[in-house]
Amino acid sequence: MNTFSITNLNDFAKILRKNAYEQLFHLGILIHLNMTNVKNYDEFITLTEVMKLVSVSGIGLDDDNNIIINEDILEQLINDVSEWICDISLSKLCGANQMDCAWDDVANEMVFWNK
Repeated sequence: MNTFSITNLNDFAKILRKNAYEQLFHLGILIHLNMTNVKNYDEFITLTEVMKLVSVSGIGLDDDNNIIINEDILEQLINDVSEWICDISLSKLCGANQMDCAWDDVANEMVFWNK
């Protein structure tokens, strides 16, 4: 499996966040959630939060102290950031009184439904 050193964490986080958002858009998820006209990705997940996710996900550091990831970790990072964006989108809809939510003790997760 290929490994990669992240030489610029800030730029990597920007690209990761943008790609996760665009993936959700192309899958139609953000269209369904009415979250397609976003100008500021920080409304969903900040660069600092993305950089923290990357930092704790790495498999080590190279000789220049750059974070090392592999293909599986990259895929997981995209999924984690995408999930974060979806969660915030759903929370925003609940906050705008367009959806309802509650904690499901049996499933041990938050559940959402249309009003």
